[in-house]
Amino acid sequence: MCVYVFEAYFTLRSRPEFGFSFSRAIQLEEVTLETREGKIHGKFTMTLERDDYNSAEERARKEAERIALLLTLALGAGFVVEDVRIDRKPIIEEEGKVKKIVVSDYAYASEALVTVIRKYSEEAMTGLEAELQKLASKLKQAEYGEDLLRAIKWWRKGNMEEDGVDAFLHYYVAFEMLASLKGYKHHKREEWAKRFAEDYSITYKPDGKTRITDIRNWLVHARGSKKEKAEKLASQYADRFGSELLNAIKMIVNEGSKKKSNLLTYLRRSLHFLFARAKQSRVAPAKLSAYAASWIAPATLLEPAEVAHPSRLSSWVESVEL
Repeated sequence: MCVYVFEAYFTLRSRPEFGFSFSRAIQLEEVTLETREGKIHGKFTMTLERDDYNSAEERARKEAERIALLLTLALGAGFVVEDVRIDRKPIIEEEGKVKKIVVSDYAYASEALVTVIRKYSEEAMTGLEAELQKLASKLKQAEYGEDLLRAIKWWRKGNMEEDGVDAFLHYYVAFEMLASLKGYKHHKREEWAKRFAEDYSITYKPDGKTRITDIRNWLVHARGSKKEKAEKLASQYADRFGSELLNAIKMIVNEGSKKKSNLLTYLRRSLHFLFARAKQSRVAPAKLSAYAASWIAPATLLEPAEVAHPSRLSSWVESVEL
């Protein structure tokens, strides 16, 4: 059986005003990454069982997109795939005494210039290489890795957007997706957003009064003064929202390798607090056992974030009727 070997080359770019300069090439799994003229260039080799350019191009674009999202997280700047080029390595076919060399070449062109170059020293490159390897590994292990990648895509849209209002809306989609996959959306009304923001150090009221959920709702549904206020706050807060959200994404990626079995650790910690608090409140043992059982059953269906804060149990214990 003949195996066809393809070399894939791709270029990633960030916003037009930013460029990047690595002091050396770095290796991320099978992909080699380096910089030229402010852009990040990658290359890797793949094999196919048939001479199918479309399949090779699709596979190369998927890998380039994956690397773009990892770099978006690691460097805190949005990256998009600018171009992909596929070269098939020569195939030598022998027919008796005749040798035939088959060569093919395919290319995609592109554009864009940058004006500011971010340079990375040898020490910084070592740290970046390690972080990329870690992020790639954790995303593969995460139970909701695909959902995280989708949220990162929305964050990238916000980061690449020049208009502050549009950037805020893109970030908000990522914010809501992350809250959903971590199990916060079952809370009533705006409570989910407040809890998620508090747990992941995201400013919930940018001006000290207006909730980010209100800003989003007014941008989409309101008219007049409310819409104008929302546009002003969104423009002012977009960069900060994006920065805090990026840190939250990294936290969730690091949590992503935790399997659901680890929920037992959170339950034990929470129940320990529950029993200690109940003892202080002199809750009857029978009522405590019944109450704990009614809580444990549904809790085991939730993500760890829902039981990671035992202090929330105090109000539950105090609400039990003696």
